[in-house]
Amino acid sequence: MESMIKVAPMPDEFALAHEARRRHVVGARHQQEHFAWMRAELGAITANVDSATDLEILARVSGMSPQSYTVEHTIVATFMVAAPADECQLFGSVGTARRTRQFGMRFLRKHAFVCHSCIDEDLANKQFSWFHRSHQLVGVDRCVRHNEYLHQVFAEHPFESAPSRWRDEGLVSERPFGPMRSTTNSFIDRQGSISVSILLRDRPVPCERLNRLLCEQARRLNVGGARTKGQTLLSDRVLELAGEDWLYRRFPHFAMKSRGIAYREIDNVLKRRETAAPGEIYVLALAALFASSEAALHMVALADRDASVPGKLWEKF
Repeated sequence: MESMIKVAPMPDEFALAHEARRRHVVGARHQQEHFAWMRAELGAITANVDSATDLEILARVSGMSPQSYTVEHTIVATFMVAAPADECQLFGSVGTARRTRQFGMRFLRKHAFVCHSCIDEDLANKQFSWFHRSHQLVGVDRCVRHNEYLHQVFAEHPFESAPSRWRDEGLVSERPFGPMRSTTNSFIDRQGSISVSILLRDRPVPCERLNRLLCEQARRLNVGGARTKGQTLLSDRVLELAGEDWLYRRFPHFAMKSRGIAYREIDNVLKRRETAAPGEIYVLALAALFASSEAALHMVALADRDASVPGKLWEKF
């Protein structure tokens, strides 16, 4: 039997784009056929492939462990910022298999995004370009590597080809996806910085401690999850700091929020004790309750300090 074709993922390459790139190399007609081929190839040399997730299959044919592949090439960490203490295991491990199956190959945004400087840099270094997962995070308008606004790809199935091809065909927006460069909003910058930094973690933070620390910080700012004792609602604070235009466009469900009325999607994060909130809610809360992303991430590290196995940050992009 011929050796399995390995198409190594590039640094920060999004799993969906990596799968498509490998599919084109091996000549599979569609994703379903591609995964069937990969399972058959792996089944000839190893056991237990039937119960493996698609993400695990893709990792193994790439010569990587499911844990390393999940941490380096998916956005699972942004879905699972926190979890109960006994579930704070490595992303991609057996203990997180259900969430990995649910989120591993999932795409959050309606459209894919690229950075022109990343395309040019990738072409110069590798002679081809790829989709970076850090560009695909909801609320991230700038490339963290070049501090440039991202551009939207208009192709119906963007991950089926390289960003450079879409740009050559005029299917990348000329106008940046974000406010004018003269416009600054520190909340938006914090939200993006926190999102990308969370992406580098290798496991969730214990939600019990993170929830408690968030509540303590909110009280210091006279912010609460309900309009009692003259406190400002956390949802009102997010709306004020982010601005309606940005918040409603990036997080459309916030359009249900009215000023002065509790919006439980985010206000409930300050009422939680032993359950985890959705990842995007933690990021918005952190950006609203701290004056800098460094301070917010320091608190995340404090929440993680007492975990049985503290998490680690992966290498920068």
